[in-house]
Amino acid sequence: MKKMTGIVRKQKIEYAYVEDSEADLTNK
Repeated sequence: MKKMTGIVRKQKIEYAYVEDSEADLTNK
């Protein structure tokens, strides 16, 4: 969550990418 916030701050577009990555991690 803290990483997501930092990325969102940098670029909102990255937010979607991070969200996907987090979902993959949860599935794994």
